[in-house]
Amino acid sequence: MDTLSKESRRFKPLDDFILKAKISGLDEYNSLYKKSISSPLEFWSDAAEELDWFKPWNKVLDSSNAPFYK
Repeated sequence: MDTLSKESRRFKPLDDFILKAKISGLDEYNSLYKKSISSPLEFWSDAAEELDWFKPWNKVLDSSNAPFYK
């Protein structure tokens, strides 16, 4: 059991997987994470733009009925 809990190997993903990945690497991930912390409304607005909606949305966050946010 001790051997399994101390695993330190790293396995590089296949090149084809990297090319098709939504996030290209750790640098892009860190950049997105920083944006999610510093500008959460802009971050989620950008993420929502990538989805197909039945009707267009016009507000990223509705806090009028806190703590039941929409």
